[in-house]
Amino acid sequence: MWRKITALIAVVSLQGCFATREKPPPFPHHTPTADQVLDSLRSRRKAIHSLRSMAKLRYESPRGNESARHILVLERPDRIRIEVLSILGTLLALTSDGENFAAYVPREQTVYRGASSADNISAYIPIDLTVADLIDHALGTPPLDLNNAITVDSDQRGIRVSQVRGTNTRIGWYRPDLTPIAYQELGDNARVLLDATYSDIETIDSTPITTTIELSFPASKQKVKISLRDPEINPRVKPSIFSLPSPAGTHEVDLDTRPY
Repeated sequence: MWRKITALIAVVSLQGCFATREKPPPFPHHTPTADQVLDSLRSRRKAIHSLRSMAKLRYESPRGNESARHILVLERPDRIRIEVLSILGTLLALTSDGENFAAYVPREQTVYRGASSADNISAYIPIDLTVADLIDHALGTPPLDLNNAITVDSDQRGIRVSQVRGTNTRIGWYRPDLTPIAYQELGDNARVLLDATYSDIETIDSTPITTTIELSFPASKQKVKISLRDPEINPRVKPSIFSLPSPAGTHEVDLDTRPY
């Protein structure tokens, strides 16, 4: 299915490339405590709990590169709507209300439905993440667990926060003002599963907002760059925006029972 979608996106592909990453922030003179970092993370999630924005997403993979305009609507912890646009209208619409996932492909006159799982989502966009983690990244927030212990130190990249979660290690980097700037997830033997950066930070309503998010998945050699355009922070969004009724004349496919 992803090959079908990339073929559609390629028809309206826009030119672009990954931006040069910002220089590392200066080495912090003071290392905060674990409680200070967790309080800052908790405050950030409360201050930025939803977003609506036009965005340019660029995908890089061994199969080629694609770029297209999107509409993004996100709400913590796990509700999302993504529409891939072309000059002819919507190429693809994805929704998740936290439990149920739907993907509408107008050219196929088909709505695909299933559980809101990383497997179902990655069939349509090359992002091997849960919806909750995707939202955390899109809102410039490392997906660290507030209820698990963290360790805090500093390196040349900035303030480093580490957390063991199952068999993986999650690491977030922060500026001295505790604005998140980068994230990594490591598997066994310190293998990098995900490398993320948060840059082009703007201040909206006294809150630093990340407008460029880059996600890299070394194992699959895939990259996604999300460039937000005039993001609206904490808009009032009706719950119905995160569900996708089947338009007249379409048929449905159950993603969780179809054979592969």
